[in-house]
Amino acid sequence: MRKLALLILAIVCNIVTYALVALPSIFSDNMVLQQNSTVKIWGWAKAYEEITVTTSWDNKSYKVMTGNNMSWEVDVTTPEGSFTPYEITVEGWRKLTLKNVLIGEVWLCSGQSNMEWSPRNGIENGEQEIAAAQYPNIRFFQVVPRKSDTPQDDLHGEWKPCSPETMIDFSAIGYFFARDLHKELNVPIGMIGSYVGGSPIETWMPSYGKSPNYVANATAKKLPDTPWSPKEPGCLYNAMIAPITNFTIKGFLWYQGEANEPNANAYLGLLQTLIYDWRKEWINCTGRQWNQMPFYFAQISPFNYGTKNACPVIQAAQLEIPNIVANSAMVVTSDVVDDVNNIHPKDKLTVAHRFANIAISETYGRKMDQNKLFCPYSVDAYKMDKGVFLIFKNAKDLRSTTKKIEGFEVVGDNGVWYPAKATIVKNEETGTYNRVNLYCSKVKEPKMVSYAWSNTALPSLRNEYDLPASCFIIDEVRNGDEEITPDPVDEK
Repeated sequence: MRKLALLILAIVCNIVTYALVALPSIFSDNMVLQQNSTVKIWGWAKAYEEITVTTSWDNKSYKVMTGNNMSWEVDVTTPEGSFTPYEITVEGWRKLTLKNVLIGEVWLCSGQSNMEWSPRNGIENGEQEIAAAQYPNIRFFQVVPRKSDTPQDDLHGEWKPCSPETMIDFSAIGYFFARDLHKELNVPIGMIGSYVGGSPIETWMPSYGKSPNYVANATAKKLPDTPWSPKEPGCLYNAMIAPITNFTIKGFLWYQGEANEPNANAYLGLLQTLIYDWRKEWINCTGRQWNQMPFYFAQISPFNYGTKNACPVIQAAQLEIPNIVANSAMVVTSDVVDDVNNIHPKDKLTVAHRFANIAISETYGRKMDQNKLFCPYSVDAYKMDKGVFLIFKNAKDLRSTTKKIEGFEVVGDNGVWYPAKATIVKNEETGTYNRVNLYCSKVKEPKMVSYAWSNTALPSLRNEYDLPASCFIIDEVRNGDEEITPDPVDEK
């Protein structure tokens, strides 16, 4: 009997000891920490247990005592990024050692299926890209999809070095983005992938427990139930984002919007709120002001949606975000589409290059021509003698991939939209070709102007860097300061 009691006691002691000094999954071998930063390391232990965290890059030790909530955290200073592998030890009643830790740049990529789309799903030049993915200093942390009604403390995943075997199932955009940054910055890159195909934006917005996001709750009611994603506000954020908001990152990449076709008119406010909320949640670990974290996102691609004009409504909302949200930028994607009936274009490399160019220029200060980064568009239309003219932003030399420029429409007092003839002309004020004249014989007094305003429009208008113009709609035609009569056109 005494031997049985001792055996039970030993088992209990082993269980208790094993439960002490635990780390969340985001801390593991092969991880990447943000360089030149104060980063948080946190975990759990027995109440009032002293924890010592030691970092091998400076041999500093950080001590902390848990409280009765059995959790702890310390702020650790990281050096400049390098390819030297380090160790971090965490010691209380037992000792944990994290090995092969690198210091570099860390980004989070999130959204729905176009961000989730992996080389295994099928990308351009997939076999060659997979075989060439030998970058051990690029590391991936892929969050296992989960949902939760309340914010969680931990999630499932582990850090893995980039290889053909790991890259094949990670976000293709995330991989190509990391590769571009790795080559340009010459430091390790860590990519956290947290995405769910078909997920609406509401699922990624913080719900704050007893204080839910009432806007998201209202808009989510307009979403249909689907077999591939939940739609409850905050449920993916709670499980797949909340557990890592203390983990220091450089910025966000976002590719989402297709699932919000049914409530497209609400997307502008929803995306603006998501950016604000995510930045606010990360403030505690970055020490930066809420609007300083880069948030770069992809404009959704043309697709044959069932809801009329849902695509341009969402695209126009995304186009507007950089004008109202600091340190945000949009990547255009309409030219990577090869089939408007396929919602998943296989050209992820072009999209990733555009993300990387923006980050390299705007985040890392290696400035590029803005017209190489941002797509052309117009915000104002002006009357002329016959027709209207537009001045485009982000363009010095507009051109068209088709002989006839398609996609421009005007509307008058009768409320009927008609196609307009478009001609690229020289802007005499700047000496550049960023002006487009429009003429439509059926509309004598144009009131509004639109471009590429349909679900399946594939814009042919490009700037000098071959970036396609975004769709847009202008709800007022202003008085122009000049009278230019375009050549008449025989419209049928």
